[in-house]
Amino acid sequence: MKTKERVVFITIVFAMFAGFFASLRILRYLQSVDAEAAIFINVTAGLMTMLGLAVLMLIHSREVVTEKTNARLFGGMIVLTYLGVICDNLSWAANVSARLSTVNYILNMGGYLITPILLFLFWNYQNRVFLDEPRHIGKINDIVRAVAIIDILYVILASLTGFLFYIDADGRYVYGNGSLFVYICPLIMVVCSIYENLRRELSLQKKIVLLSFDLVPIISMTFSIPLPQYSLVYLVFFVNLLLIYGTVQVKTERELAEKTARIAEQNRALAEQQTQIMISQMQPHFLYNTLTAIHRLCAKDTALAQKTIQDFSTYLRTNMDSIKNTAPIPFEKELAHTKTYLEIELLRFSSILNVEYDIAVTDFKIPALTLQPIVENAVRYGIRSRVYGGTVTISTRRSNGNIYLTVHDDGMGFDVNEKKNDGRSHLGIENTRNRLRQMMNAELRIDSQIGVGTTVTMILEDKHEAVIGR
Repeated sequence: MKTKERVVFITIVFAMFAGFFASLRILRYLQSVDAEAAIFINVTAGLMTMLGLAVLMLIHSREVVTEKTNARLFGGMIVLTYLGVICDNLSWAANVSARLSTVNYILNMGGYLITPILLFLFWNYQNRVFLDEPRHIGKINDIVRAVAIIDILYVILASLTGFLFYIDADGRYVYGNGSLFVYICPLIMVVCSIYENLRRELSLQKKIVLLSFDLVPIISMTFSIPLPQYSLVYLVFFVNLLLIYGTVQVKTERELAEKTARIAEQNRALAEQQTQIMISQMQPHFLYNTLTAIHRLCAKDTALAQKTIQDFSTYLRTNMDSIKNTAPIPFEKELAHTKTYLEIELLRFSSILNVEYDIAVTDFKIPALTLQPIVENAVRYGIRSRVYGGTVTISTRRSNGNIYLTVHDDGMGFDVNEKKNDGRSHLGIENTRNRLRQMMNAELRIDSQIGVGTTVTMILEDKHEAVIGR
């Protein structure tokens, strides 16, 4: 979980605890006005629910191992339930005074508005966690969304007209003629949720959790009709959230942690495979030919033979060290390794190979062993394939927020759209392309024309320019 996400969670937790302690004053206020026993019961139950929700949010913020949407949805359900409890508790407190009639009106309307939003949030949570469908698409999803919007509009309009409820002259809440209609939309949303639950092949545990979240609040709402003096809807929502957390959310977080570990292991295995590929790219015939050239030089030019042995040793050592690098290295280091390779090739093919450098930019990094394999391909398949040889040009430039590293040869060229069936291993270029994309989100482009030559370009983000531009 990112630091920013955790700060948001902890801030919400702090606000929830602060709201709980502030709401304790409601009991003292009710004692001073000698409120009815039922109101004391509702407010006491509400305060305990607020405390439980705050603790649940604290635990959730500590256990979350990812910033996935399902974690935020669960946190959102906790917060909405908490707000529902606050509206419910404060409305009971305001119900004892005519001076608080406006406040009472707003709080009751807020409590009604929270229910469809909470159910819609659970619908999305159900799709992601229970049904494994991050984006539920279909008629049922459209129905649930439409019903939630209709319910919200109904609550607003029916509250403004007194059709849902109104506050009498004594400041007390009174049910309106349309109070029963407010349960229709949540009931439709619950039926849709149950339908999705029953038609899927889910574990018994998940089915029970889903059914509890759907049915128990409806049952509590039903009981609240003949017993309007008691309000336990959000207490029931809190119990369901505990059930979800204990049976599903914790398991989900554990699975995500295990998945993260598996991905790390897969990345390690991939790195090992790439190492094997890079080792295989050190062509045996290059090693043999270089040793043969050194052997011949020993009899003709001892000093040059010694220098070549030193260059060859440097080349091998750099290759072995580069295999261990899992982070980008300075371009100058990779360029030095490439120059060592070219010095050896120039010793063998000085009559047909020419090398030019046009290095305008050096203050950037690239993955190890990315430039050298491309240059090696240019020498082997571009220049040495021509009778009269040619030139390999290595250049860098900075433009439009990017670094362009180019290797060009005026050799034989090839058809980039034609699948290679020449018996060669083309893993080197693909490995380079993949490592550039994975390690630096960089791009590798190849342009070639038969008889004209080949240009390979690496396009990397200009980190240096990005820092200066801030």
